[in-house]
Amino acid sequence: MKEIPLSQGKVALVDDEDFEKLNCFKWHYALGYARRNIRLSNGKRKIIFMHRVIANTPDDMVTDHINGNTLDNRKINLRNVTKIQNTWNARKTASAKSNFKGVQYHKRTEDIFGKWKARIQVNKRTINLGYFHSEIQAALAYNKAAEKYHGEFAVLNEVKSMNFAEYQSMAERTVPKEKWFNTKVSNFCMGLAGETGEVVDYLKKVIYHEHELDIEKIKEELGDVLWYVSNLATTMNIDLDDLAKKNIEKLKKRYPEGFSEDASRNRVI
Repeated sequence: MKEIPLSQGKVALVDDEDFEKLNCFKWHYALGYARRNIRLSNGKRKIIFMHRVIANTPDDMVTDHINGNTLDNRKINLRNVTKIQNTWNARKTASAKSNFKGVQYHKRTEDIFGKWKARIQVNKRTINLGYFHSEIQAALAYNKAAEKYHGEFAVLNEVKSMNFAEYQSMAERTVPKEKWFNTKVSNFCMGLAGETGEVVDYLKKVIYHEHELDIEKIKEELGDVLWYVSNLATTMNIDLDDLAKKNIEKLKKRYPEGFSEDASRNRVI
């Protein structure tokens, strides 16, 4: 692999075998690509793109940079595709409100909380994938649809998540080690009650005092609640992951078809 210098301090990556025939020209950087101008026989100028030269791209097709780096012009990173296929491999645009491709925040004026909407473009047609309370859930829904509809051209969202076991282990690091069982349990119980009260008090101000809802504030307070729940479970050798699974199993038995008011009135306690 070799580098070809461009304007603005940029460089283009090319294979060794392509270096000599490309480096004899002066290339410049513009709008994300390596390119140069040539003068045609009729006196007009034409823009030549380095990636199209290397890939020998037909006029009715475009050159796709597989890894998303438009200055990586090694043959292994280039493929000739249709314009539609090229949009499938596009990265998330900077103007999107979500952190993930194919995900948008949807909020109506009458709602306090909005939802995350997932959608995907397939053959110039938009397919709505649903609305989700979680941005990550919407991103995963897009990933599943992208694998189905875009195949090898799919660019998947990179979703980093933490499971209960990881959280419980990391939360335990901030628990004083010298405390006795009774001291820990009483501390965690009082802390849980206190932090729950913080959540209730804050939402009271939002609902009754018309304070502006701060999602980051709620995240912080609920995080404190989770910390006390996690460490209370740890003190009694209870896996938070197992606790979560058992709770879901109980709810499935209680509401096998999902929650409904009728099922709630008639359920066996």
